[in-house]
Amino acid sequence: MARIAKLPAVKAKAKREGWLKWIRSEADERAALRGCYFSPWHAERVETFCSTFCCHSKGQWAGSPFELLRWQRDDLVWPLFGWMRADGSRRYRRAYIEVAKKNGKSALVSALGLYLLIADNEPGAEVYSCAADRAQASIVHGEAVNMVDASPALENFLRVNRSTYAISYPETKSVYKAWSGAAKGKSGFSAHACLCDELQEWQGRKLWENLIHAGRARRQPLLIVITNAGDDMLSVCREQHEYAERVIDGTFEDDRFFGLIYSVTKEELDEHGSRDRRLWRKANPSMGVTINEEDFLADLIEAERTPTAWAEFCRKSFSIWNTGIKRWLQLPQWRACIDAIAA
Repeated sequence: MARIAKLPAVKAKAKREGWLKWIRSEADERAALRGCYFSPWHAERVETFCSTFCCHSKGQWAGSPFELLRWQRDDLVWPLFGWMRADGSRRYRRAYIEVAKKNGKSALVSALGLYLLIADNEPGAEVYSCAADRAQASIVHGEAVNMVDASPALENFLRVNRSTYAISYPETKSVYKAWSGAAKGKSGFSAHACLCDELQEWQGRKLWENLIHAGRARRQPLLIVITNAGDDMLSVCREQHEYAERVIDGTFEDDRFFGLIYSVTKEELDEHGSRDRRLWRKANPSMGVTINEEDFLADLIEAERTPTAWAEFCRKSFSIWNTGIKRWLQLPQWRACIDAIAA
């Protein structure tokens, strides 16, 4: 009760300092009562780094500054990097972000990796792109290399080893590398940041267990998972998905864990239909920017006509976890049968 009684005073302080709007949940209220606070300066610092030093390297935006999309800014980067602890370090130590394919996550994580390498005030920082295999890990890391190549400012103070593709920052003796899925040889590192891509494709737990302990010697380590939904209900990714859900809904109290899930449910699809564009945008916050709506519709129609592809489409495009069981008859077709019988 004493803690609850202090909440109005905490909110009044947040209002005076201009960060009241970032208290968005009971978890944020609890964090503020424990001395955490929101720093717009730290949040804006990341956004400014992305737009000033990072450039797109592919597609229609190649060569243009990496400007955060609204969801990337308001739902992810600002809360993740803006919330601080009483000692001045970041509030969050781990982040789980689940979003459908083609929403620009690889480019975003690459830019964040470069920020954590260069601008996070961590001497000797070790930053790692981690994925199920070397090819997948190279996607995020390769995008970071491309960003360095596309930015004269970054090229001035970063070095890229063309044989290993390690990105080094000599001024602080920091390095950014790609890690493959093999756990062997990855237990002795002191990671400042680990960026885990497509966790739903990882096999086993050994690498994950190494990563969650890799930053204990650092002042403000950060492990970021950014993934799509999967089909293995016993996987590490499913475990993290469920943990994130419970942190988001308040079942678990964990001030250090940041959860963000964009998805629709099977029930929503059944009720509103897969053609409801509101559902598209709910699972795809970059819809209309990185994803063309008409192309999405064409892919959806093809998946509906090919029952063996429907489960995969739901995972990749609606972020619906399923076990990969293939439906031979879709709900609209089933309803049409009922109407025909009734007639």
